[in-house]
Amino acid sequence: MVRRFMEDINRAAGRNVFVEATAEQERARSEATRSGAAREAARTPAVRTPSVFPTNFRDMELLHRTLKEFGVNPARREGTIECSVEGTRLVFRQHQEGGPIHVEVHNPPDMRKVFEYLSNLDDDYRRCLQAVVYERLKERAAEKNMTIESEEVLEDNSIVLTINVRG
Repeated sequence: MVRRFMEDINRAAGRNVFVEATAEQERARSEATRSGAAREAARTPAVRTPSVFPTNFRDMELLHRTLKEFGVNPARREGTIECSVEGTRLVFRQHQEGGPIHVEVHNPPDMRKVFEYLSNLDDDYRRCLQAVVYERLKERAAEKNMTIESEEVLEDNSIVLTINVRG
């Protein structure tokens, strides 16, 4: 059911909001589900294992900034970013530098609202990333003795720059 919902979000967004899990992650999840410990945990509702999903995010600094701009009060704890959204605790963790950031979803009252929030966060993250790239491009152009002749923001919020290369 969750996978189908994630596919619906990807289809509605016209892009992959969630990165696919690796075969190793799927195998580990499958083994945990089949194990007796997982069945026992399922019978004990007080202790729920968080759901973990890979995201498109790859920069913890940019994610932290995006969460702050999105109106959430993120906290940094031991290499993670934690926040509470829609009554759900989210923990963002990056297992390797430059790799995807995973989100742990703890005790969500409504998983659909959490996925909707993550989809909106993905959009804002992309806007912040675009702004960072845009500023770096302007700085590098100035360093290389180039000037920006014109800027145009298109309907899809992409930016077209015309740069004059001075000889």
